[in-house]
Amino acid sequence: MCAISTDITERKRADEALRVSEASYRAIFDAAEDVIFVHDIETGAIVDANPKACAAFGYTREELRRLYIGTLSAGERPYTQQDAMGLIARAIAGEQLRIEWHGRSKDGSLHWDEVFVKRVTIGGKDRILALTRDISARKADEAALRASEEQYRAMFNASIDGLALWNAAGEIVDTNPALWRMYGYGDGAPAAFAAGRYAGPFYETGFLRAVAAGQSQHSEVTALRQDGSALELEVHGIPMQYQGQPHVLTIARDITEKKRSAEELARQR
Repeated sequence: MCAISTDITERKRADEALRVSEASYRAIFDAAEDVIFVHDIETGAIVDANPKACAAFGYTREELRRLYIGTLSAGERPYTQQDAMGLIARAIAGEQLRIEWHGRSKDGSLHWDEVFVKRVTIGGKDRILALTRDISARKADEAALRASEEQYRAMFNASIDGLALWNAAGEIVDTNPALWRMYGYGDGAPAAFAAGRYAGPFYETGFLRAVAAGQSQHSEVTALRQDGSALELEVHGIPMQYQGQPHVLTIARDITEKKRSAEELARQR
């Protein structure tokens, strides 16, 4: 009888510990600020979702349990039911995944989510846990930055003036085709420059430093073309921000013929 009583007592303790553990899990699950989905490891079906998931996707918990994952996606590759099941298969195999997913809410609106997917054991059962965080604002910022970069690149390359972008250390980080045409290299930088062995156009260090300090500068520079002939340039230096960092933009204009004409006119006079 004593052994039976002890066994019952231990069982009650185990049951109580399990209830406490379940209560703690549920409290954390329901209070989490991230969207959480729990998936069946065999079918990928949603077996549980926290209140944040319901609010984010516009479904009740019961509705979510009846949905396929594909219903919560944009529906186009690589964001389909088939793609989602492939990711779950990878998680079942033990891979921990961090992906970006294009999700769809009940009202049809689309949003970007960062999803962490992992195989876990919950209540003694193997499950797939998916933690999701909305990154739509970040994706919108990235798209705006790309559009800005494309606009910058289009204008930069189309300019008939020779443009060079310099970093704070006085190193060239970008040039346009017009600049190299002035130096006699055709439409592109020489291979040596691309490989980092050719210094490229050179302007006085003091000139670049003054511009980097916030002072627009103007100067006339005598350089040499690839064939050794003289190249007279009128150069403007402008301080600017590029990718959040201070840079210097130099705008060079070929005034070789202009100066030659002026000198010839002076001689005639």
